[in-house]
Amino acid sequence: MTRFGGTSADKMGATFAGMTNVWKAQDVCHYAQTGIWLLFSNQTNKVMISTTGTTQDQLLAPELDRMHKETSEWLSSIKLWQKELSFFQTILDGTAHYFTTPEDKKKVSRFQNLILYYHAEVLIELRTKLRNHESHLGELFTRNDAEANPYYSEHPAVMGELESFSKQFAELKNDFFKFIEKLK
Repeated sequence: MTRFGGTSADKMGATFAGMTNVWKAQDVCHYAQTGIWLLFSNQTNKVMISTTGTTQDQLLAPELDRMHKETSEWLSSIKLWQKELSFFQTILDGTAHYFTTPEDKKKVSRFQNLILYYHAEVLIELRTKLRNHESHLGELFTRNDAEANPYYSEHPAVMGELESFSKQFAELKNDFFKFIEKLK
């Protein structure tokens, strides 16, 4: 995230205008008590938050930056997993007819079911959970009791859930490629 300088919305608007050519002074909001700048985009309905603020008493800012970075990295991983699952499905579609034994047909069916379940349910649920989790980041900057905020306290549990899924996905990937290599 970016640390925004300046002391007025006009200055902030000018700074952002140089970056994107769409920001106006009224799109910028400063929370003086916390030193946080929020930038609202009328075009995309998104908010850019300066997580480091403009005051030195923001002790939680580095921790919040870390949490935001972790969340962003997991969102990126979910996109990659979705692409990998699509790739796995393409491989299965092209090779399933080569597996003729009942045991191999069961494995093909199992892989297809897992790919569909992960792609259509699990990853969508995890992505939604992460996006909701991330959207609460702004609340931490407007409260003095950030550690009491559910985003802050639930972060380790959400990250643990993603770590667990990552391990499951790695196992699926390993099993899938071992199975496909039988065709050599």
